Amino acid sequence: MRAQELLDDLKHSRFASLNEPLDTKEIILLQKELVKNKVAMIPSSFLPLLHISNGFSYNTADVYGIFPKRKKIKDFLSENIRLQADKDIVVLGCSDEYFFAYDLPEKKYVLLDRDDMQVLEEYPDEKVLEAVADFLNICDEYNI
Repeated sequence: MRAQELLDDLKHSRFASLNEPLDTKEIILLQKELVKNKVAMIPSSFLPLLHISNGFSYNTADVYGIFPKRKKIKDFLSENIRLQADKDIVVLGCSDEYFFAYDLPEKKYVLLDRDDMQVLEEYPDEKVLEAVADFLNICDEYNI
C-alpha cells in the first residue's frame, strides 16, 4: 500500500478529517523547531505522508500535523513538548488508549499503551504505512 492509497481510503470515510499537504520548506522549518526545542526528529520514512496530508484524524485516532490549520488535528511540536517524550521516542499520533511513535535508536515504529508506555506492537522502518493503518484500525471499531 502506498501513502496516497491509505489517505484516499481515509478521504472516503465520514469518520476522517485530513489536512492540506505540506511542502518541503514547511517540513524543514518544523525540523529546525524540533532541534531548537530538543524534541526528537520526525523519521524520514514518515515524511511522504506529510507531503500528502499534514496530519489527519480518524475516529478516535490522531496522526499529528505540523502547525495544522484545522483545529481538530493536533500539532506535532506542541504535543511532543507537552508529553515531554523521551528523546529517543518521537510521538507521531495518539488515541484515547495508545500512542503511535517512532523509536529512533531501534529505527522502528511502535504502538505504545498510553498508561504505562509499554510497547504493544512494533514495525520496521520500511513498514510505516502498515504501522499507520494498523494504528488507525486498532483505534477504530468500524475499520477502514
